[in-house]
Amino acid sequence: MTNILYSQPYCKPKFLIGSMIKDRRTAMKHLNTLTKLGLLRKEKISNEYLYLNLPLVSCLKSENLDFNMKTILNNI
Repeated sequence: MTNILYSQPYCKPKFLIGSMIKDRRTAMKHLNTLTKLGLLRKEKISNEYLYLNLPLVSCLKSENLDFNMKTILNNI
């Protein structure tokens, strides 16, 4: 799960479904728990939720990379 969460600045529940998590409800439960802990921020985009990885976003910004969350969200 950590590899998925840190491979890009956002995660969708369907990214977690596979070998370790079997259904969408379980994926949403884990992501919502991380949101409550302040590690992710839940954003509704269109008809689905994205979970923004706040620590990763912070790292990307601190490295002075050309990082714009709106651009990322618009390209999904």
